[in-house]
Amino acid sequence: MNHAITLLLVFSATSLTHAATFQGIGDLSGGANESYANAISADSRAVVGSSVGPSGQQATVWTAGSGILGLGFLPGGSGYSEAFAVSTDGSNIVGTSRSTLAAAPNSQAFLFNSGGFSPLQGFGPSNNSVAYAINGPATLAFGFAETSAEIQAAWSDVTAAPVLAAAGQIRASSESGTAIAGLQIDAGVTQAFTINGSSGVILLGDFPGGNTLSAAFGISGNGQVVVGFGSTAAGFEAFRWTQASGLVSLGDFPVGLTASSAFGASRDGSIIIGSGETSSGAAAFLWTTARGLENLNNVLFENTDADLTGWTLERATGITPDGTGIVGNGTHNGVPEGWVVTGFSFDTTKPRLEFAFSKRIVTSVARLRLRGTVFDEGRVISVKAKVGKKGFRASRQIDPWAFTARLKPGKNKVLLRATDAAGNVSKTVRIVITRTSA
Repeated sequence: MNHAITLLLVFSATSLTHAATFQGIGDLSGGANESYANAISADSRAVVGSSVGPSGQQATVWTAGSGILGLGFLPGGSGYSEAFAVSTDGSNIVGTSRSTLAAAPNSQAFLFNSGGFSPLQGFGPSNNSVAYAINGPATLAFGFAETSAEIQAAWSDVTAAPVLAAAGQIRASSESGTAIAGLQIDAGVTQAFTINGSSGVILLGDFPGGNTLSAAFGISGNGQVVVGFGSTAAGFEAFRWTQASGLVSLGDFPVGLTASSAFGASRDGSIIIGSGETSSGAAAFLWTTARGLENLNNVLFENTDADLTGWTLERATGITPDGTGIVGNGTHNGVPEGWVVTGFSFDTTKPRLEFAFSKRIVTSVARLRLRGTVFDEGRVISVKAKVGKKGFRASRQIDPWAFTARLKPGKNKVLLRATDAAGNVSKTVRIVITRTSA
């Protein structure tokens, strides 16, 4: 005869929100069906990148209300422009454009706002210049200008001034603009670097066994975490760097080439986005301190209501400081298209179990039925129990769940745990059931 004890388990964690939205940014009419998303404003309202229109590839801005709009070109330019970064409120955009200001076929760095295009000058007759980053208030833009070599540069408004004498590029800025990151080329060696306030240049090094090649493409909003890629004996791996930890590999997907790179980080660096290689090709990744590196295609498909039919997300290129907005590039039914996710919330909190019974039970029965109800704001995917030295076994149903514990005479240790849809595992509940003589 089975006797039953009902347990109440409450899960207070939040899974990846089902309210998250995913959509492609579309493309400019009259040209090839092709678009790219490079960055997203802090408020998730503006996505910047490029698309191919009738006059060639041109810088674009996308909003949910207006869709994708072409920004055009610098004066005298045609055929190519691209936006790489956007200010906090989306009102200031930087990138590069063909122009009569730069010797053909090269491009000139630009700032675009309500006043239209402004060239970012200051290096004299530049052969080529690109603005890759802008700080939140839009008072500083960063990138490179090429004369005899690529010079790392910082632009304030439209006046350029070199930061470092060595060749290279600045690829990322903190929210305030006091910390930057990029790649430096010295004596033929390309190496990731960062500058934080008055720290001077900090070279980040590389992984053991590689070809001494690394580059930084992103930096956290607080300027403390730098991300990019480094060279290993097996290939290239995404990294996360802090002053305390140094260069730490984020790894890559288990099957495929070793070729991963990180392109952006949240304000505190706890969420990182980028791209890696799977057996079927490139795939966007999401990395968190709690869960490590995961395929963003799978994360969105399994834990949100996003419709990814026909989509392959190949590269995540930008993230908001709070981590709720992510943009990137991929293919939609085989056509290159930029995409955006908003309202994204990633749970890294372990579920919490509460129960209204003693952890020590005394009974005279040989078989005790344990039953319970699971509550969760998201979705619980398993409840498992272990009795004695036997392995964990899952309940055939989740809500309510039930197990029959076969008890030996004396003390029996029972372990209970649950896993939610975000992969968070609850703390293990330990119960001691003492079976006495009848």
